[in-house]
Amino acid sequence: MKGRVTIKDKILNLLRKGTPMLSLDMAHVLKVDKGAASQAAKELHDAKLIHIAEWRMNAKNGGNKVYGYGAGEDAVKPEPKFERKSKKQAVYVPKVFVPRLDEAAAWMRNPI
Repeated sequence: MKGRVTIKDKILNLLRKGTPMLSLDMAHVLKVDKGAASQAAKELHDAKLIHIAEWRMNAKNGGNKVYGYGAGEDAVKPEPKFERKSKKQAVYVPKVFVPRLDEAAAWMRNPI
């Protein structure tokens, strides 16, 4: 079908303007589904039409790809930095018991 503009075409036009962006940002700007934008960006990257310009660190999955226009060289994914606290550093703070009124059993204390 001639004249039909696909999500891939929209992404290429968006990135051609010069601002590298996440697929999540592409989805927001183009008002399309996040999964569809991510899949289209992945396919464009596989076809060497866009490249990974940088990585934005994310504690959840280690990093998010920021795509740029053209067949540039992909940025290297940085190693995730995990910080572990040793047991000596962890401080145990006991919870203070605060009794509460049991409303369900309140009838047992009321004299009839």
